[in-house]
Amino acid sequence: MEKDLTKQLLSALYEATEPLSGQELAEGMQVSRTAIWKAMGKLRELGYQIEAAPNRGYQLIAGVDRPFPEEVKRGLATSSFGRKVLYYNQLGSTNDELRALAREGAVEGTVVIADQQLAGKGRWGRSWYSPGENLTFSLLLRPRFEPCQAGLLAPLVGVACLEVLTSSPYNIPCTLKWPNDLMVSGRKLGGILIELSAELERIHYVVVGLGLNINGTFENAPSEVQRRATSIRAIGGRKWKRVPLLQELLASLEAEYQHFVTRGPRRLLDKYRIWCDTLGQEVEVYSRGELVARGIAEDLDESCNLVLATENGPVTVTSGEVSLRQN
Repeated sequence: MEKDLTKQLLSALYEATEPLSGQELAEGMQVSRTAIWKAMGKLRELGYQIEAAPNRGYQLIAGVDRPFPEEVKRGLATSSFGRKVLYYNQLGSTNDELRALAREGAVEGTVVIADQQLAGKGRWGRSWYSPGENLTFSLLLRPRFEPCQAGLLAPLVGVACLEVLTSSPYNIPCTLKWPNDLMVSGRKLGGILIELSAELERIHYVVVGLGLNINGTFENAPSEVQRRATSIRAIGGRKWKRVPLLQELLASLEAEYQHFVTRGPRRLLDKYRIWCDTLGQEVEVYSRGELVARGIAEDLDESCNLVLATENGPVTVTSGEVSLRQN
């Protein structure tokens, strides 16, 4: 009841063009003025700046830049992505939480967001450092295509992100490192983790995890993270609002996903080739620490697998960790 009242008050404050009387709010919502006062206090605790003028009423002076569901959905330009949002101040893993919701029947487009992940992970079970003030979220998909096409989802997410990040007002010189990293000048800006539940011929659901470094700092991070990571704030020298960026990312993700589902992967692969700076490089590919191939990254096949030109002829790599070859 208290949570519903807080949501109602927030909507009323955003829609109001003049101060709102506490008495009128109480009568309209059929609660006491004390309940209105307590709910306003809750909103202030969350960071909303609300002015209460005697004989005039309550007025919202400034909102918050935290990815609360009400903030994300306000002005969101999507049909399904982000229409159902769950927000947590702290969470073990957004992917784990969303997987549990998927098993319970959550709809496609459901998003789980955490300001701070305590047990976030990347590929191969590695930990993902997530100190807060960044964007860490997971998106649920229920695609109807065959499981063999699921390998194109990480490239799709990468392309959708770069559509936003390389455009105004961000103008980040971001590139893609095959298969799932967002890079700026050799440093990692973000990572993608795709997890799915499927049978041989059918996908039950896909959980898309995305971690993007926005305003977080790395002073307390492990030394390897400090050496290899960067953030939009570090690149541009200023803090950025996360909610508008998240809204743009969700809109871009939905557009790329719908195009892929209805028209196939050709446009996606063309875009990925443009932004993938792995192509043309002499590389070594490792799987769980073991070298599996080395050569020049020549191209991507129709499934976005990496095609290497090696001393023994062309080799197609379906997964692995890419490093620039040290001569």
